[in-house]
Amino acid sequence: MSTPLLQDFNPREIPWQIEAIKFAESFDYSKGMLELLFSGSVGSAKSILAAHMIAMHCLTNNGARCLVVRRALKDLKRTLWQTVIQHIADIPNLVKSYNKTEMKITFINGSEIIGDSYDDMNLEKFRSLELSMAVIEEATESEKEVYDAMRIGRVTSVKKNLLITLTNPDSPSHYLYSEMIDAKSPNKKVFYSLTEQNKFLPTWYVENLKRDLDHKMVRRMLYGEWIEIASDGIYHAYSKEKNFVDADYEIKSRPI
Repeated sequence: MSTPLLQDFNPREIPWQIEAIKFAESFDYSKGMLELLFSGSVGSAKSILAAHMIAMHCLTNNGARCLVVRRALKDLKRTLWQTVIQHIADIPNLVKSYNKTEMKITFINGSEIIGDSYDDMNLEKFRSLELSMAVIEEATESEKEVYDAMRIGRVTSVKKNLLITLTNPDSPSHYLYSEMIDAKSPNKKVFYSLTEQNKFLPTWYVENLKRDLDHKMVRRMLYGEWIEIASDGIYHAYSKEKNFVDADYEIKSRPI
């Protein structure tokens, strides 16, 4: 699936995307920062929506600054960061500069998109940034310290402040479950997406995943359930028919 360009992107094609955009646009930011969790199964178009919201935040708010992070920089470069670059490729007249080494995109209105990683857990570099928005990709890779290090709201000229976390579902014991899914705050909202809702995927994609994944991973990765994988034993995917050999164990000696 190719990445749609900014001017071609139509969030109405996938219902949960337009719902998330409308919610963010109508939110009363005088109440504080808005936190969104995109909890989506594989191939459910989380990344393109995040890329679009990053670009629109920077283009519609002069002097905005958005930080995009993932644990490993090499992973970020080939996933969400690449999606952002491809998504804004049709508006070169609005991009002032792109420093590939520093992973910084600067728009002509003074807004910036910055890419970084937290593999070294040097979180002070995030706390010192003046941000109006931040996005944590594959957020279940992160510890709560990373989440807490996103200090958003210091760009006083920008009134719309957002923190977006996006990830495949994980264990209910992960901090995101209590911080977002169980949260009662009006400033926090979860949007769920399923692989089968993405009509741009090949027709065989979902069926192949159903065939290749065990039943619990299907529930997580296709149906978006936050379930415990290892609760049934050391090896949750154990099957007696596949993994048990009803035969005496024969020791085969060999010369040392």
